[in-house]
Amino acid sequence: AFNVPRVEIVEREIVYKSDIYITPLLDINRIDVQKVKEIIDTEYKKAGMSNEMIASGAAIITGETARKENAREVLAKMSSYAGDFVVATAGPDLEGVIAGKGAKANILSKELRKNVVNIDIGGGTSNLVLFCNGEAKDTGCFDIGGRLIRLDEGKKVDYISPKIKEIIEKEKINIEVSKELDLGELEKITAIMSDVLLQSVGLMPKGKYYDLLITNKGLELEDKVDGVTFSGGVSEYIYRDEEDKDIFKYNDRKIVFTGDTTLCDNLLDNIMDADYLICDVTNKISNNFHLGVDDIKQFLNEYKNLKIIPSHMGKNSKKELLEIKNQNLIIKEDLQDLIVL
Repeated sequence: AFNVPRVEIVEREIVYKSDIYITPLLDINRIDVQKVKEIIDTEYKKAGMSNEMIASGAAIITGETARKENAREVLAKMSSYAGDFVVATAGPDLEGVIAGKGAKANILSKELRKNVVNIDIGGGTSNLVLFCNGEAKDTGCFDIGGRLIRLDEGKKVDYISPKIKEIIEKEKINIEVSKELDLGELEKITAIMSDVLLQSVGLMPKGKYYDLLITNKGLELEDKVDGVTFSGGVSEYIYRDEEDKDIFKYNDRKIVFTGDTTLCDNLLDNIMDADYLICDVTNKISNNFHLGVDDIKQFLNEYKNLKIIPSHMGKNSKKELLEIKNQNLIIKEDLQDLIVL
């Protein structure tokens, strides 16, 4: 017989918070491992860290991503690539508890001696955990999330999840693959999703889509829920004061535009997660006033997803740029139109 020591985290400090990313996919069923690696590289650079600096950590695949065909393969590769990480695929119950404790809903429940539910809303699922006096009493999960209807780069619908498609057909909502998304029609779907979440915590009677949208099970509510907290990517829209002018923000493109400039930290910080760079390439070799073709070659090598559009090209620099065979280098003539997708 042996005893396993109990370990508790007594203090935590956030030293860096990464951007939110949509999980990169090769297709509906497979995760794009290479792009996941690029995201990790980008965030380590922005944080000023390397994997050798990380003593321990965890890589956990959750929600819809955990159902992908190559989820375990991705975990195995990420565990060694990101550092000395423990890896796991979290089912809906564990995911709900992890998210609830991360949101400190358990602490709120304990301090107030109340029943608190945390709803973790991600891209494909909403994971619920009920805390009673600080202890996790029950969990639930629903197929409700922010990416069950997805758009292509032209903001046309390119994917609808099976359950949402069933609701669309039953309610005769005008949303179809390959067509532009009408916000009024989208609001009909989001209203149904919101109602089911209200039903899940006892704030509304269960409706006709409650059972359909259950992933594995709902909460068993023996007592009244006193409070609800939110976490996950969609919670950004709940807790922020300012209103987004474009609700399709995460389908936007980041474009960095420079005038005459040399290579500097500010430029590198901005292009790290950019989609397009429009920049001065006056010389073949950079100097204190202008970027050069040598810089462009470096960018193309380091930032695989960055498309570069040179401007202010000198005769010699343009000639050398034209010799570079890379699909991410886009050379346009003066006054020529460019459509950014």
